[in-house]
Parts: sequence; C-alpha cells; structure tokens
Amino acid sequence: MSSDWLNAGWPIVRIRDIGRLHGGGTPSRKRLEFFQGTIPWITGQDIPESHVTEISTAREYITEEAIQESATRMVPAGRTASPMLCGYRERVP
Repeated sequence: MSSDWLNAGWPIVRIRDIGRLHGGGTPSRKRLEFFQGTIPWITGQDIPESHVTEISTAREYITEEAIQESATRMVPAGRTASPMLCGYRERVP
C-alpha cells in the first residue's frame, strides 16, 4: 500500500469527526421488481477505478418499495457516499 498521500500533507482524521457513517443493505435480488425503479442504486461498479468522481448515473435503479422493505438507506444528492460490500453468504449444500 502506498503512503504517498501521507507525504502529500493530507491530515489524518477520524471519520466520525468530519461526517456520519450509515449502514444499509441491498434490496432482495429475488424480488426483480425492486430493481425496476427510478432511484439510482450505486455500487462499487459505478465508481471508476482510476479516480474518485461525481457519480451522475447508475447501472441499476430501485423502487421506493425496495427502500421500504429492506435495510437500504437513501443518501441525499450532493453528499459523499462510499459503497462497500461487507458481509457473508450462507453456504447452500
């Protein structure tokens, strides 16, 4: 891991001191209708590998029902979001 950003003079701060963290969850992919909406569903695939940028479009869109019936959380436009995947998958024999 490169430490160039440390040498560039970036301050080291705790995230909780500069913003808020929120957890969430993916709507059930078994409910195909959840992914036929107009609300952008942002994942790591929507962020270019080469740099952080403003995200103006999404690969998938969800419905209001998907938000209401899952742990999904809305991030207001203009806010910083950092999608990540953390979790486990149950092994099915």
